[in-house]
Amino acid sequence: MVLRAGDVLETSRGGSVGVVLGDGTTVAVAEHTRVGFGDPGTDPRLSVAHGKLVIVGDLTIATPLATIDGHDAGIALAVRAVDGETFVGLLPLEETGTGSIDVVGPESAITLAGAENATIIPAGASGPRQPEAIDLIGLFARFGPLIEATYNELLPLASGVNPGNVLTYAELAAGLGWDASRRVPAKRSDRRRRRSRWSRSVDRDRSGGG
Repeated sequence: MVLRAGDVLETSRGGSVGVVLGDGTTVAVAEHTRVGFGDPGTDPRLSVAHGKLVIVGDLTIATPLATIDGHDAGIALAVRAVDGETFVGLLPLEETGTGSIDVVGPESAITLAGAENATIIPAGASGPRQPEAIDLIGLFARFGPLIEATYNELLPLASGVNPGNVLTYAELAAGLGWDASRRVPAKRSDRRRRRSRWSRSVDRDRSGGG
């Protein structure tokens, strides 16, 4: 499957998809999510209407309430469908280092870096709340299946590295004190794996076609 500028991915209940962009950026998309893809080299690169994603890379993302600039960062993103309220978390991914995320609202902006790793942009607010430290176990509990897919499937695919030669999700979780087996009940986890479809996407300009 090849994605082009202007394409939109939308997942329904139980669905998920993984995308590797031409520059190596990875996008893991959960169920009930709608995300649009822009031209390579332009901003925003992604537009998220609602849903939950984990993104690794250096790119700009637009949501209904904010613009999010990731700088070699792992980004945990959740946008509520009913009012656009947006949660942004900085993930400690070893492949990219810690990185940082600029979160820009209508009238104010903040930067997530280091221990201050999360913020919320509430509906009707002038900008994001001040950065706060969120327990990494909380992030793993909320985004675990997406982080797992990013580590075990998308990052090896993006780098062309044998999956056996890179850090796995279980190793990452163990290093942070998180029991990977607790991420979701076993039956639900198995169902998600059966329904997941991971695909490589090559970025192309509209003029490139083909």
